[in-house]
Amino acid sequence: MRHSILGATWHELTPDPEQCACLTRDLRLPPLLARVLAARGIATPTDADTYLNGSLDDLHDPLLMRDMSQAVSCLRRAIESKTPIRVCGDYDADGVTGTALLMRALKAVDAVVDYYLPHRIEDGYGLNSAAVEGAARDGIKLLLTVDCGVSAVDQLTLARDLGLEVIVTDHHEPPAALPPATAILNPKQPGCAYPFKHLSGVGVAYKLLTALAADIGLRPGAERSFLDLVAIGTIADVVALTGENRLLVKHGLAAMSQTRKHGLTALLRAASISPPITSYNVAFGLAPRLNAAGRLDHARAAADLLMTSDPTEARKLADHVCGLNTQRQEEELRILQSAEEMIRATVDLERDRLIMLASDEWHPGVIGIVASRLVERYCRPVVLVAIADRAARGSARSIRGFHMCNALVRCSSLLQEFGGHELAAGFGIAPDNLDALRAELLRQAAETLGPEDLVPAVTLDAWAELSDLSLEAVDGINAMAPFGMGNPRPLLGLRDLTVQGLDTCGADGQHLRLVLRSGDTTVSAIWFRFGHLGRHLSPGLEVDLSCLPEINEWNGVRSVRLKVYDMAMENPPSAARGGS
Repeated sequence: MRHSILGATWHELTPDPEQCACLTRDLRLPPLLARVLAARGIATPTDADTYLNGSLDDLHDPLLMRDMSQAVSCLRRAIESKTPIRVCGDYDADGVTGTALLMRALKAVDAVVDYYLPHRIEDGYGLNSAAVEGAARDGIKLLLTVDCGVSAVDQLTLARDLGLEVIVTDHHEPPAALPPATAILNPKQPGCAYPFKHLSGVGVAYKLLTALAADIGLRPGAERSFLDLVAIGTIADVVALTGENRLLVKHGLAAMSQTRKHGLTALLRAASISPPITSYNVAFGLAPRLNAAGRLDHARAAADLLMTSDPTEARKLADHVCGLNTQRQEEELRILQSAEEMIRATVDLERDRLIMLASDEWHPGVIGIVASRLVERYCRPVVLVAIADRAARGSARSIRGFHMCNALVRCSSLLQEFGGHELAAGFGIAPDNLDALRAELLRQAAETLGPEDLVPAVTLDAWAELSDLSLEAVDGINAMAPFGMGNPRPLLGLRDLTVQGLDTCGADGQHLRLVLRSGDTTVSAIWFRFGHLGRHLSPGLEVDLSCLPEINEWNGVRSVRLKVYDMAMENPPSAARGGS
């Protein structure tokens, strides 16, 4: 019996054969692509055609969103009467791109407008009372929130008492009692008929702009020039790339390749990204640099970069956020190494089904990234806390089966504040309560998670034969892009492959190259970071593979190559897992 080298369990999605046949017949799709689409629930010819070939005309009417008409009327009056407006965003890439989008659009029609972004450490998330009071002192009459505000009941009550109108644009889960506001745009709020509920913060801002465009004198279709910003914020916020999000990102990535925004052009150049731009480029190239500003300095640098019309300033700001990202990477590595040492010294991985660590030497703006890395490595919820004087900030990341935000609700008496969702949350806490919080979270994890929950899981979109992997079939799979959360790159399983050849490549032989055969068909494969496994393999070995098929181009010749995700073999060496 063959076992996963990574110790993972493999699960296969099982599509309806009749649906697969219908997609192949009616849309003339390669059978492999039809199986993958049907396995993901894209099972009718109409759904599959929209998924593969959808246009921006397929987006829903923004006026279906509750309070949209009131928001448009309020903004139009403010623009025409030169009423001072302040856009209030959040410090992450979603909030920053949404802020830049609305600022650029409103300035284009000569609105009297400025913006506010909170400082991550000094102000915390979202709209705060000091910001509301400051707006009133500055003569602002209308607050327009981006990616925040739906839970700011106290702050918006204060705004109302100070005579400010407020339009909320947000996508987070609304509380039972909504804050007082002129309009609340959030597809998740009760009574909202908008069909797609999973927009990002910048996505909701874009829907407002789309509804507003004709009313404020923008030329028809002008709002589409902001799709590049929508794509960045949507990918960065890790919302599901399905439905409207997928359409917005797909067309936004295409727009980004031709962007005329000086700041975005400078950032692409500084990050060494050139067209065609992919979701991977954004997720691992642009988003971390924009987020680094809010993590280590102030998000204003990222917002100003996306709004500037001065090429010289754009280059300076791009270099600045790239420098902050380098600092973030160094800080992340330092905290990761520190956390790993603490795990080895203090955590019993056989007993503890949750990891919680705290230190007064960690930066609160980086611990969330490190927590995500540790979840991937240890396959269990991770809570990291940065302690400073009498206050501490925590970031928590979780796995399916342990709802982190609900867990914090049950610990609310120990916390100063908290918020989040199933897989990610943040909180403030007095350091004296850390031991009690750790004990309670460990108790909940022990009750909720079983040993099977702590084993990595691999979900295969389909089992395939090497003969299925034609250039046409892999091109079809690539047409499922953009890939990301909710729409991952299809993972295929291949059985009974024979290792025909192998060698290592990369610095110090860190990657493993393979030639695999099934019958008369051979294919090349690469397994990144698993070069050390080469000494455990030999020609003639029979293996199963979970892999990502891709097109390799060399000297004008296109061929199929496999990117290995996991391998199953008889008696896998325990040392092999060290490369994961």
